[in-house]
Amino acid sequence: MRVVTVWSSGCILSSLLYSSTHTVTCTLALSQNNNPKCTSSSSSSYSSPDRGKPTMRRDTFMKWSATASAVAASVLTGSTSTFAYAPPNFPQGGPPPENDGNNSNNKFKRKTSDGAFDPKVTKASTTTSSSSSFSSSKRMSPVLKAPPQRPTVAYRSLKIDMDEFGVNVPVAMWYPAVATATGDVTTTTTTAGKRKRIGGGSVVRPGQPIMDYPSLRYVMPNSSTANAATTDDIIAATYSHRISLKRIGQLLAGWDFIPEFVSKDFTLTPTMNMQYNDVDTSSSTEFTTEMTTMMTTPMVGEYVMNGEQVKLPEKGPVVLLAHGYLGSRFDLSHLAEELANQGFICISPEYPESLASSYPRKEGLDRGKITSRIFDILETDLKITPTSRAVIGHSLGCGTAMSTGDDTWTRVLIAGFPVMRNGMAPKGPVLLLSSTNDGAVSAGRVLSALPPEYVRLDEDFIKGLAYDAAKGSPTKLPQKSALIFNRPDAPNHISYLANGVNEAMISLLSPLLPVAKALNIPVLDFDKYQDSRDSKQTADIVIPLVTAYLKQMML
Repeated sequence: MRVVTVWSSGCILSSLLYSSTHTVTCTLALSQNNNPKCTSSSSSSYSSPDRGKPTMRRDTFMKWSATASAVAASVLTGSTSTFAYAPPNFPQGGPPPENDGNNSNNKFKRKTSDGAFDPKVTKASTTTSSSSSFSSSKRMSPVLKAPPQRPTVAYRSLKIDMDEFGVNVPVAMWYPAVATATGDVTTTTTTAGKRKRIGGGSVVRPGQPIMDYPSLRYVMPNSSTANAATTDDIIAATYSHRISLKRIGQLLAGWDFIPEFVSKDFTLTPTMNMQYNDVDTSSSTEFTTEMTTMMTTPMVGEYVMNGEQVKLPEKGPVVLLAHGYLGSRFDLSHLAEELANQGFICISPEYPESLASSYPRKEGLDRGKITSRIFDILETDLKITPTSRAVIGHSLGCGTAMSTGDDTWTRVLIAGFPVMRNGMAPKGPVLLLSSTNDGAVSAGRVLSALPPEYVRLDEDFIKGLAYDAAKGSPTKLPQKSALIFNRPDAPNHISYLANGVNEAMISLLSPLLPVAKALNIPVLDFDKYQDSRDSKQTADIVIPLVTAYLKQMML
């Protein structure tokens, strides 16, 4: 951190001496392949008769230092380029969240006059309010179950070869961990088979392994030997996460001079493997002493295990997770873990706009081609037959979600718009989540574009979904549903991401926040999240809602 801080301070000084300004404009004008376009422009008030000569090393040094300052600033700017999917044709503003026109009658309200959850769902009167008395400190945990005797979720890291482009695309995969008839897990070897051509070029040679496992292998604390490989000594999963400032500079302004040493690698622990440490049961009197005892019992095995020894499912509901601009395949890992725990097969690719810089960007390689190849491999190589399909998108990923699949697909749009650039909305099941505290995609603009058939959900209603499901009487959700967070501590644009991903981002970028403030540059919700740290609280609402919605629409 000291190196980054000193470098940032030097950039401020050099930029002041050089009196240079450099602006970066990123317009996420998505074409059919969902590729954002970035342009940059620069101007300088410095004039010198010797400027431009090769001998003027001081001038060159000051210029590059000022440019480096612009890089740090552009990383933290408040434009919609960093994470947001922002169709340019939508009008600014729109009706405020409290007054949403024809949609104000379509709110699911859960009456709680006596503090108990009412399983009945009714539409509210015309005088509705989006404010909620919900307190994050008293929020109910979305997962209320006894720890299993063995892990229930398996994680694999795949490498999807895009041979015609000469790159391998990392893909995270979560799926139910099912033991064999003997009670043991089995080792599987998966190789590539013949599959379709995409974008021309040669067909991938069969027989190439497509699984990529982390080299770090460790067993559970209850293990008696460090090298055991039985189900009593489970190999825990970890996520290899990377943040590349070089890639951020490339995506925002097309700069290639930022060194890779300012990037950082992180080893993230799955959210499920830590969640029982901070479960709060004080918010509800509905839970019995037996349930509390079950929730606080030490786990025999962790939830998410390394899937190298876990057999792949032959069929099941498949969910694609599409990250946002400068996002990561682990952005929604906490949601994928719970979905896999409920029987879903989740896949999350690293798209070209990722901040990980895990492979070079190639002309013609876009989200559509990667997604098509993934589903080809899923059926041809992994021998998995999807029984139903869904796609969950965050920010820019909402554009991917709306352009992927047909009307039979279920879609979840998080922190994005409900319609495409041409104003068309998906015809199948859609769940939309937005927030009045989103600094990238305003709730007002979302509501102005929200089709009238959407039914607004209320937070109090959402908080009872997990409880209703545990009671065996899950509440039916509308096919077109929307949850608009509207409270002082509502989620910001990155609150929806996994806590580990956000903490990694804050740990690397927080030293640059003072630089942005000194230059009077707005920061895209990084400053909000640094104060709120509300990923877990947001997940307490989002995960039960998305899980219940997908189970209803897909199973």
